[in-house]
Amino acid sequence: MRRSIDLAASLIILILLSSSSFAATYNVTPGNFIQDAIDSATHGDTIIVARGIYRENVHFHGKNIVLIGSDPDSSIVVETTIIDGSDSGTVVSFDGSETSACVLSGFTIINGHGQKGGGIYGGEPSQPGKIGSRAKIRNNIIIYNSAPTGSGGGIANCDGVIEGNIISHNTANSAGGGIWHSDGVIQKNIVSFNSSGYQGGGLCGCFGTIQNNFVYGNSTAQLGGGINKSLDTNSIIRNNTVIGNSSGNNGGGLCDCNGIIEDCIIRQNTAPNGPQLYASSEPSYSCIEGWAGGGEGNISSDPQFVGTPYDSGTWTADAAYDSSTYKSMVTDTGASWEVNSLRGMFLNPDTSIAVQYFILSNTDTTITVFGDLSDSVDAGDSYEMFDYHLQSFSACVDAGNMFVNAGEDDLDGNPRYVDASDSSGWDGTIKGIVVDDDDTVHIGWALIDIGAYEHQSACTALKFTVQSRDALDSGGWQNRYTGLAGTWTDTEAAGIGKRFYRVVGDYAVEQSIVDITAEESLAMLDERHGERCFAVLDVRRPGEYAQRHIIGAINIDYYSSTFEEELNALDKGKAYLVHCHSGGRSATAVQTMETLGFIEVYNMLGGMLAFEQVTGAEAYLEP
Repeated sequence: MRRSIDLAASLIILILLSSSSFAATYNVTPGNFIQDAIDSATHGDTIIVARGIYRENVHFHGKNIVLIGSDPDSSIVVETTIIDGSDSGTVVSFDGSETSACVLSGFTIINGHGQKGGGIYGGEPSQPGKIGSRAKIRNNIIIYNSAPTGSGGGIANCDGVIEGNIISHNTANSAGGGIWHSDGVIQKNIVSFNSSGYQGGGLCGCFGTIQNNFVYGNSTAQLGGGINKSLDTNSIIRNNTVIGNSSGNNGGGLCDCNGIIEDCIIRQNTAPNGPQLYASSEPSYSCIEGWAGGGEGNISSDPQFVGTPYDSGTWTADAAYDSSTYKSMVTDTGASWEVNSLRGMFLNPDTSIAVQYFILSNTDTTITVFGDLSDSVDAGDSYEMFDYHLQSFSACVDAGNMFVNAGEDDLDGNPRYVDASDSSGWDGTIKGIVVDDDDTVHIGWALIDIGAYEHQSACTALKFTVQSRDALDSGGWQNRYTGLAGTWTDTEAAGIGKRFYRVVGDYAVEQSIVDITAEESLAMLDERHGERCFAVLDVRRPGEYAQRHIIGAINIDYYSSTFEEELNALDKGKAYLVHCHSGGRSATAVQTMETLGFIEVYNMLGGMLAFEQVTGAEAYLEP
């Protein structure tokens, strides 16, 4: 059981906590301090922080609590829930004793300044052989922090899971501009344009599993522009895209990495010695520029990214910086981008300078990024945008090691194993079986791509069931494994002599048909408009559509004699936001879509009439 506590009644809080073992929930709003809530909290409590700017330096003090923004899965909420360290110390500190029950999620962590870990510091060892806190650090933006006399500009000494963060434009005097000495699982992060004075521009001294990360544009003066000193032979560097990093001496991409290196794209890195890899173990199933070494499954082909560049042009106004949000907006009035379709790409706002910024959002003519561009970007400057996803014909598609479990989804959260609609993913067969000396059987049936991003040939993941029997006439098949992975190991085959296997695939998600309000529809557009697997379906007449519609919406006339046939031709794995004029036609259309087997459908209550009244809806309407 949980209870919610108002921080204004601090005396009552202490009395309640002293007489109850129930976990508490604290709510922090702008004008109050997060640290006050932490000081009042005990193990197991949750602190929810509302959107706003909190200028303070916070310390967990060993408490296993959950500190989250109001919606850690919303990029817009994370961008606007800001803990600003004001260059007066590390922004968020742990003492090193926190366990995996401790969580930090849903914040922009900015302007930290510490000897170790300018943004986040995990503390000193609490147990022999451990470096720092095992708290989970998830879905944060860690940006513009520094370790001016030490290491770990963004994160230092954190041994828990580091997942789903943007770690960008941090600096360290010595090592690990982005991450330093963090030995937990580091996955699904964007680690970009961090720098260090000696080694590990992106990551340094991280000895755990590093997988499904995009390590891009980091730099160091000496050793390992992207990743340096992953020295433990048990460490794993898997399914990362490591490109455009630089070192002044050795290893532009990877340097001194002694563990497993597999299924990675390593390209466009620069260094006088070993621009892609230097003094590292032999990679496998990787795409490495200019690779002439050994290793099973390696290729050197151009990975054929979607856009290098994706788009280019010239700004029509000077960059505008908002110091209250730490964001800059740049404008090209000649552009006609789809709203928020550029999010996740990288922007080089001035092609005369080799620095890029993660795109937070865009309108049809503007792009917003973190950072102050007002002194460096002027009207008339040329820009380029870059998209590092794979095209369908890339040599990296389906070229990964089928026996490696790279996780159920990729950096974007898209499924690693999808339907084979364009010969990608699973085609219904078992592709490989390996038997060890001890008769352990490894089965692989679905191929994965090399790198952090999986090319998506379909919008809905498949769930697989492995079945076996010991003779063709031994009765029914026995289910041995069910899940989203594309590989499985049978550890019970020893002494059997022979065993037959088959794999069955089905959609991994349950059907979801939901009514949502016009306000909820706008929030959904803010999050998902422009996504490949999301679409708006307008079931009004073509004349109504022409008068005004949501940008990019598909129009299928509800009254058309071919309405159901046209619906049935759509990709049923996509998510659809369906609307009409006032809600009547869309409600019936959604019922038809449910019958046809669509997986995820949202019916906008009140239709266009209600949507046009919502503040902010204008950004998605044309003409």
